[in-house]
Amino acid sequence: MGNTVESEVKTNAYMFSQSVEHSFVTCSMLEEIVVRWSEIGKPLFLIPKDFKERILTTSFDQEVKLNYLKWLTQGLEIDMFEMLSVLSLYARGSLEERLVLLYKLYCYEDTECMQADEFKFMLDKLSTSIGSTLSIKKTLLLEIVKSAEAKLTPQHDKITQSDFI
Repeated sequence: MGNTVESEVKTNAYMFSQSVEHSFVTCSMLEEIVVRWSEIGKPLFLIPKDFKERILTTSFDQEVKLNYLKWLTQGLEIDMFEMLSVLSLYARGSLEERLVLLYKLYCYEDTECMQADEFKFMLDKLSTSIGSTLSIKKTLLLEIVKSAEAKLTPQHDKITQSDFI
């Protein structure tokens, strides 16, 4: 019986990753999504219904068709940092545009520089997101991490947006 449940969880995670890949999310759409999230107080977690109604709204219904079974079948809420990270990585736009989105999402104390703890939190959330969405291109994350880590040294515990990109 345990294998059936585990199999169902993996299938639902895979169906979510496929739905993200087939959705049409641009960087400008994602910027609007982040603004909506900010306007409702940046909650860390949302139930799928609230995410769809309050964040995506009807304006993105045709382009963004996500499969929410991953959360619904387990009674879980969506981790907003993980969801927005996945959408950022899959967003249609240049690597630079997607990096700017990730920087803005995780740099929340000082918009001029990302603190070391913010950077580490971002890496943790990106790793979790990638681990749970199975089919994302891991080379993209590795490229981002290597580029950003090279700029984070013990002497410099902050990263500017231009260094990040």
